Amino acid sequence: MDKTSFRHATVQVERGLLNTRFATIMFGELCLIAAGTGIATHSLAWGGGTLLGLVAALAVKPLRILLVLLLCLGWATVGYAIGHHLGHGIPAGVVIGIITLIVALALHRGATEWMRDYSSSR
Repeated sequence: MDKTSFRHATVQVERGLLNTRFATIMFGELCLIAAGTGIATHSLAWGGGTLLGLVAALAVKPLRILLVLLLCLGWATVGYAIGHHLGHGIPAGVVIGIITLIVALALHRGATEWMRDYSSSR
């Protein structure tokens, strides 16, 4: 194995490990949403059904894209609120919101790559 192919293989392994971490975070988000739904409705069935629906949505590409966009917008909203309240009003909120949106998009892109790679390896 030459140096270039070894480097390429190492990068692929590192990207796979990072995407695995991103997928873990994304599944944690889905579990928190489901737990919040179950707590808000005082129903284990609603919480479990929400989790099942969210995980099933990941299997359908248009729904997966919509879910990822909604999660990213949710994080951008949290970033805006933090920046707005801790910073200097609306400009700080917009900047922190945009930064949070970019980070969330990168994280969720890695998670969806992991799902694609995992499903294609089976």
